[in-house]
Amino acid sequence: MAGLKSALTESLQVEIDYKSLEAHRSVKMEDTSSVKYSVSLYLGEAVNSFNGDACMPFTMNVETVPDGISFKIMGEIFVLGPRQTVEKWISSRNDSPPKIWVQVYEEALKALASLASYLQAPPLECLRHVELDHTGGKES
Repeated sequence: MAGLKSALTESLQVEIDYKSLEAHRSVKMEDTSSVKYSVSLYLGEAVNSFNGDACMPFTMNVETVPDGISFKIMGEIFVLGPRQTVEKWISSRNDSPPKIWVQVYEEALKALASLASYLQAPPLECLRHVELDHTGGKES
């Protein structure tokens, strides 16, 4: 569970429920310095409750390049708070992903780090932290 503050300082509560964590390793990689990761994050349509809270399914697929290790993380994110604030965080603006996308990405990477460590996968440092412009941040 993670707490967020929006740009308007309205409180949101964000909870992530992991439904499935998969890790696959088919080869041992000798030279991990040249390994890169390919990441795909799907964030489904929000289902709103009567009080304005929202639930969104998500799936993150991560694979090494070259092939050898892959991960799949599936779950739901619950966004709890005042109706208008929740709507700001789950809605797309100007052809950009919703603000909540960054939170899902960051939290799923934390789960991925544990799986990667267990499989002795190459370090995840090459997956950079991302904050979208409309969340008040930038890539780093």
